[in-house]
Amino acid sequence: MTIAAGFRFNTGIILCADTQYSGAAKTFETKLFQIRHRAASLVLALSGRYVFAKRAVERMEANIVAIPEDHLSKGKMQDAVEAALRFVYDNHVYTHPDWGTDDAPIFNFVIGMYSPIDGDFLLASDETLTADMGDSVCLGTGAYLGDYLSRMYTGRSDEIDKVLSLAIYILQQTKSYDQSCGGESEFIVLWDDGGTSPIEKLGITMGERFSEGFPTVIQPLFYALADQKMTDDELQPLLDRAVRSMKEFRQAAQLGGLVEGLRKRLARLKRITASPNEP
Repeated sequence: MTIAAGFRFNTGIILCADTQYSGAAKTFETKLFQIRHRAASLVLALSGRYVFAKRAVERMEANIVAIPEDHLSKGKMQDAVEAALRFVYDNHVYTHPDWGTDDAPIFNFVIGMYSPIDGDFLLASDETLTADMGDSVCLGTGAYLGDYLSRMYTGRSDEIDKVLSLAIYILQQTKSYDQSCGGESEFIVLWDDGGTSPIEKLGITMGERFSEGFPTVIQPLFYALADQKMTDDELQPLLDRAVRSMKEFRQAAQLGGLVEGLRKRLARLKRITASPNEP
């Protein structure tokens, strides 16, 4: 039903998901949610049944708002999230007539959490539990492919443009391969000071054109490396062609503008959060 993923970068965490829900008919709806209380923030990317998950998000918000401001630690916030998950699973999921079948109303979240006491964390839920996932995580029916493609991720020291490019590629490839994933790609950023971006689609179609063209460019080089008879002089034109093609795809898809525009827009939003009167 979903590809939901989260990646750390050097100044925060980016969460992303597709927008397709598969049931009797395909529908399209956001799978990203935000909860804010005082200086604390949660951003969530959903994998699973929407209404059940939405009820859990409502309970999470109520539980977190009930935490006193000077007690908003990671542990307290995580307990509040898990209490909400237990409420919905115990009262609505485990008792559902479809429990134990392929139609069971299961849901899980990729979670970006900011505690004003302990900092930011990337978590994932599994039914009623949550756990720290370190630097990256993928959930959903498309997670198998997301995990495979995430091998290109090089860690939390990367800047947002590099991590966003990878996230676009992972979602595009997963949606093109897994029939349960589809629709537009959506993104949200949790900054390392607790600020959040709006949920953004960002004209992702342009970026996905670049992702679609990437295998076409790389394929001739892949086979050339396996051809032991090919000389360096014969290989060079392929390398030159690959470079030209990459430049053409980059220009056509305007990926550079997409990423740079996102980076600047989110940076400006971060400044506005700190200084609401800035023009």
